[in-house]
Amino acid sequence: MIKKGVGSQAGIISTILLILLSIVLIGIIIGFAVPFVKEKLSAGDCLDVLGKMEIKPDYTCYSSGSSNQMYVQVHIADIRDLINGVVIELSGANSESFKIINGTNLSGVSMYSGSPNLELPNDNTERTYNITASNKPISINIYPVLKNDKICEVADTTTEIQSC
Repeated sequence: MIKKGVGSQAGIISTILLILLSIVLIGIIIGFAVPFVKEKLSAGDCLDVLGKMEIKPDYTCYSSGSSNQMYVQVHIADIRDLINGVVIELSGANSESFKIINGTNLSGVSMYSGSPNLELPNDNTERTYNITASNKPISINIYPVLKNDKICEVADTTTEIQSC
């Protein structure tokens, strides 16, 4: 004799187990997804400055001889209030990086005017930095430095370095 209701109880139990399994899986997915999304959103600050900083070729050149000076002209668009500085990387056999923060002095770097007090460009303007370089670089990269001191991905690169 077959009891009525045993099959329906098994159906209810399996439905409840599937619901509980779904809730647990949703919890696990949220546990991984929320930190991932938060990390990507914090990188969103770099998206705000993407494509708004460039190396201008007008005053970017290398002067060989006794001084070995590299002049790099940096232009920024309407992002001055979002950045704290810029990193200039001279790449070659010996790569060198210079983190330029507004109002600071940095060994081997001065303004084009010769002032050791470094300043960033204002919105939609340029500043030219005079950098003592050991050799003529193969390429120059610039990286924005955000207000929280986070350094973003490369904003611009040039490999066309003229002689001064």
